[in-house]
Amino acid sequence: RVQSESALVKPLRLWLTADFYEHTATELLLLGFYFGAVVIMLVYNSFLAISLRDATYAYYAGYIFAYGSYLFIWNGLGLRFLWPEQPWMNSTFNPVMVCSSTVLAALFTRSFFALTPFRMPVHVRLLELVALCGFAMAVLAALGFTRQVVAGSILLSGVGVVALLGFGVRQVLAGYRPARFFLLAFSVLSLGVMANVLRSAGLLPANIFTLGYGLQLSSLAEMVLLSFGLADRYRVTENERRIARAESDAKTMFIARMSHEIRTPLNAMMGAAQMLEESELNSDQRGFMRMLSGGGRNLLAVVNDVLDLSRISSQGLELEERVFHLGEMCEQALRIHEPIAAQKELQLRAELSPDLPRYVRGDELRLSRVIVNLLSNALKFTKTGSVVLKVDLIRKRGSQLQPEDPAELRFRCVDTGVGIPADRLQNIFTAFSQADESVTRRFGGTGLGLAICQGILEQMNGSIVVQSDPGRGSTFTVRVDLPVAVAPDSPTPGVVGEAGSVSSATGAAETAAKSAGVADEHPAGASSSRGLRILLAEDNEDNRALFYAFLRRTAHNIDSVENGLEALHHFQEQDYDVIFMDIQMPVMDGITAVERMRRWEVEALATGRRLRRTPIYAVSAHAFREEVNRSLSAGC
Repeated sequence: RVQSESALVKPLRLWLTADFYEHTATELLLLGFYFGAVVIMLVYNSFLAISLRDATYAYYAGYIFAYGSYLFIWNGLGLRFLWPEQPWMNSTFNPVMVCSSTVLAALFTRSFFALTPFRMPVHVRLLELVALCGFAMAVLAALGFTRQVVAGSILLSGVGVVALLGFGVRQVLAGYRPARFFLLAFSVLSLGVMANVLRSAGLLPANIFTLGYGLQLSSLAEMVLLSFGLADRYRVTENERRIARAESDAKTMFIARMSHEIRTPLNAMMGAAQMLEESELNSDQRGFMRMLSGGGRNLLAVVNDVLDLSRISSQGLELEERVFHLGEMCEQALRIHEPIAAQKELQLRAELSPDLPRYVRGDELRLSRVIVNLLSNALKFTKTGSVVLKVDLIRKRGSQLQPEDPAELRFRCVDTGVGIPADRLQNIFTAFSQADESVTRRFGGTGLGLAICQGILEQMNGSIVVQSDPGRGSTFTVRVDLPVAVAPDSPTPGVVGEAGSVSSATGAAETAAKSAGVADEHPAGASSSRGLRILLAEDNEDNRALFYAFLRRTAHNIDSVENGLEALHHFQEQDYDVIFMDIQMPVMDGITAVERMRRWEVEALATGRRLRRTPIYAVSAHAFREEVNRSLSAGC
């Protein structure tokens, strides 16, 4: 008498003893090959899931384990090798593994095709339903409700296979190349399963394929084909990423060029306005000049905001780590806004906790940008009262911070301004939006400042939140971890004059020339009373004129050229005290010219033709940190 609670095949055949053992050995050898391949594929895809951090490989490895376990039990190997005294485990684990393989196949499909509720929502909901039902049936089977689950698991598997084949056909028709392997893999598996079902129903004869190895062969073919599909998917994904990087680089290059083309005439306009403000003007003319200068500064601020937001959204910011004085950074941020606070008769102050570390290591420029933006917003939206910057340290009581220990810093910008309605708070950090669109008309601004703050802090693994009470004010709280540092031995000298001030090129020139004169960097015989010998390489005529205008009251002697090649020839023929080099010029760009100057200078110093290294300052309308690094690497 034979009894079973699940599907049972009962072929009866008489064997001679020798033939039976030979057949059994052959069967075990073939099954060993199959399950050995299953283990290899399981280990291989698990390794890929960990190394690539791709959930698709993890779901695939889980699917291999579940389906392989089902066939292990179906072939009687579980009862033979694992639980020979507990036959009930066969009827329990069999539906559990069938349902689990269905769940993991659904999750694998969703991940393989990168399906989201916003893309093919009906298909995603169907996969989620299949996975949810499969999980529920697996739990019920594990709890002992095997009779009730068997029929449901078979039906669910059929629905799942049809759904997966439908996904494959749709993606193949959409032109997604890896979908061909996916569709072929599950088609082969379906043939093996269908042959077994039809044989169980008596519609196909029992033979070596329908009774013995059809499921194993189709499963093995499916695993191989899906591996090919995953490899092809990886190649397609990498190609898409390469194209995306190329597009991002092209976008960055375009933005950099547009920035240069916008900033160059803007700097000339603002420099000319600054020169006119220093001349004799009547009250009306001076008022017009203030309007011109203010408009130029606002336009430059908008350009800076758009550039920062573009860098954050396209490729992220490249953070720089340097040791800086925390208190000085905060005081400098306040000092920038003191004129506005005085004009509006607002109290502007900083409250620094006494237990703050004096020096920390991080990106001072980016963090300062966040603080400056918050203070600027607070002053803009505050008519009366005060704006306070509060900085404290969040740590356990009694703990003593040592160098390199992380310090969790909290910056709070508290104002008594108009406040933000509660229903507008969720949009406050969205680019190009403000709490109220009428705010743009009343106070101006593009709505980029807070989006930039949030982007910077995300790059720094920090956070920003806001609390506000309409009519009473707002509090923006920033949290960021920075390691404690010791005081630097000496300040890092600035050698590159970046664009972005009212007159970037000419302002940098005047400052650098004065520094060079004070430091007596000019050669013997060139007295400071007669000024320095300056070489200016600048292709823009307006910028050259402004450079001369800013230094017209000094005793400095200026030679100007229009490209890098002319600058190189002048440098080799004459000994200059300081050189100001534009980056983007025709014939030869400034970076190439500086590199050749430094190579020639090494030989000149070795042979005695030159006695010192000539200071070279890069002056450009480029606003990207990459340009600064290129200038420093070239020798500026």
